[in-house]
Amino acid sequence: MRIFLTVVLPLLAPLAIYIAYVTLVESHRARAARGGASSAWWATAPWPLLVLAGVGCAAAVAAALALTGGQDPGAGYRPARLENGEVVRDRP
Repeated sequence: MRIFLTVVLPLLAPLAIYIAYVTLVESHRARAARGGASSAWWATAPWPLLVLAGVGCAAAVAAALALTGGQDPGAGYRPARLENGEVVRDRP
């Protein structure tokens, strides 16, 4: 779930927004201009812009997680240990 929220969703969000825009607004205008004929949305999609927007969103999420998550600088690492047959993790 974490990978989906931090990588997949930001990469696909611009594409989903573009598809929604094309299907709701542009397709109606285009059909009216062409006299009812329709073409595939992916044929005229601005792919470089969509890819760049997706990578930008994913980079922003990664930067936000890197800056807001984790422990304090200089905090020591304490690995998980085995006590009475159970793995015990030290939480900060």
